[in-house]
Amino acid sequence: MARTSTRITAITFDADETLWAFAAAQRRAFESVLVEMQAMAPAARGLTLDALMRMQGEMVAAGDATQSWEHRRLDAFRETLARLGSPDEELARHFTATYLRVRYDSIELFADVVPVLEQLGRTYTLGLISNGNTRASRCGLPGVFDVELYAEDHGGACKPDRRMFDAAAQAADCSFDELLHIGDSLASDVQGALAVGAVAVWLNRDGLANETGIVPTREIRSLVDLPGVLRGLALATDRSGP
Repeated sequence: MARTSTRITAITFDADETLWAFAAAQRRAFESVLVEMQAMAPAARGLTLDALMRMQGEMVAAGDATQSWEHRRLDAFRETLARLGSPDEELARHFTATYLRVRYDSIELFADVVPVLEQLGRTYTLGLISNGNTRASRCGLPGVFDVELYAEDHGGACKPDRRMFDAAAQAADCSFDELLHIGDSLASDVQGALAVGAVAVWLNRDGLANETGIVPTREIRSLVDLPGVLRGLALATDRSGP
């Protein structure tokens, strides 16, 4: 059952598709890589963008979860070239570097991110919990978060794994009752937060239907709604007494 009141001291945010548009940036990165691949590896000239992205997705997902995402991406490009019959270590490293550079250069923060983080940062401890490896410092948010946790730095423990939330609460010096986590994924963000007893806010930017059995504490369409959620939770706590 969704909780209705608490006193929040720390707020943690998901990263991809919560703070920035990751999927669009990733697609642009693969577009750049494909252009280079078709020019530098003749066997790739018949490869389509969708096929490349599908192959890479499957390979990265099947990689060693204890390795960094960058290492797994390099392994994926090695395997892609091998499947095309053109194994080449230097090219694999070159394509990985291109992918990472363009992906970071293409990251765009959602318009509601900076003003809301600036507002909330004056009152709350702010944290970032990401299953990916897109670092906030390279996305226009250097020094914004008091706590930054990336799954690859924690043995590949991706949300909803409670180890990420345990680490967040410890780093923020708060109990789970005092922690609010917000993200776009019901399965990873909302379910993970609920499982440890934290407040779970679903950021549903596109107004998608919730066809799961996962019930967030609150649902919002924009980060600008988050301060109002926090005020409502505080008011509910005051009314419920000590």
